[in-house]
Amino acid sequence: MTGAAPKIRLQSLDIMRGLAALAVLLFHYSVILPRFAPAARPIPIAFEAGGYGVHLFFVVSGFVILMSLERSTASQFLISRFTRLYPVYWLACLLTFAVLTSSHWIAYSVSAGEFLINLTMMQSFVRVGAVDGVYWSLAYELGFYAFLFTALRLGGARIVSILPHYMVAGAALFSVAAPYIPHPLHLLLMLNQYADLFGCGLALYLLRTRGFSLAQAAILPATPLVEALYDGWHGLIVVGLIVLAMSFACLTRWQPGRLARPLIWLGGISYALYLTHQMLGYALIAHLQELGVGPWVSFAVALGCALLLAHLLTHYWERPVSAWMKRRLTAWAARVRTPLAARAPSG
Repeated sequence: MTGAAPKIRLQSLDIMRGLAALAVLLFHYSVILPRFAPAARPIPIAFEAGGYGVHLFFVVSGFVILMSLERSTASQFLISRFTRLYPVYWLACLLTFAVLTSSHWIAYSVSAGEFLINLTMMQSFVRVGAVDGVYWSLAYELGFYAFLFTALRLGGARIVSILPHYMVAGAALFSVAAPYIPHPLHLLLMLNQYADLFGCGLALYLLRTRGFSLAQAAILPATPLVEALYDGWHGLIVVGLIVLAMSFACLTRWQPGRLARPLIWLGGISYALYLTHQMLGYALIAHLQELGVGPWVSFAVALGCALLLAHLLTHYWERPVSAWMKRRLTAWAARVRTPLAARAPSG
């Protein structure tokens, strides 16, 4: 983590994020809705493949987080991740908890103690119920950050090329070794069902920045094959399409045109949309249908409200608060480093 790596900004990755968030939303509103709002009727089209939007998020993370680590110092990376993840998460958690405790439309509840633990984002690590079901993926993200950060700090750049293979192997072995891996080591050691997806993102980054390597290219077809261990042919096909789309996004010179601007915007608000769409959307759909609104109209209203809320949270909370926190934490880290550097023995 020297900070010397060139900065890469791929709008195609923003498009991938936007598609992933939209896919998850459609999956929840069309398939999962009756589990949490039994009285509500979903739209008559079930978007089952939308659940794989999280898989796409994980591949994007593999690419982006290695890029971030390579161009950051340790403190810069930790500050950037903290200020990126937590401000909008805290507000989303508060809004969702308020709706769960004040409405009768959702058949799901969490205690005040569980809510407070959720604010740490560590609820999955200590087996505490999540305020919103979508938070399950955050544990895998945090585990990946911790694993990759530690691996690069201990092993340096020379270890990077073997990490995708380790993670694909970890996902494949987890299909049989899961009962023997204590919780939460499967998250921290990247020995879990989704490790290959992060590994695929790492391989794509290495292919883009280091040039073609047969060893890294082999990770791309291996990823959907590993997914087949868990989801059969359906997983093989959908994750195969995800890998193809990400390969096109990361390894070609394609530049999105004007028609892609809505998807780029969607990618910009994707984190807030992911965090807030589920329970708040369920409550709104159930309330509208209680008033006599049909499934399609209630779905459309919930979708529009979810997008509007995500836009407002991103532009008027997440970005300004994150920027403020980043400035403060960066200044604090500089003050801490200065006396430490002064006490360090000279050559």
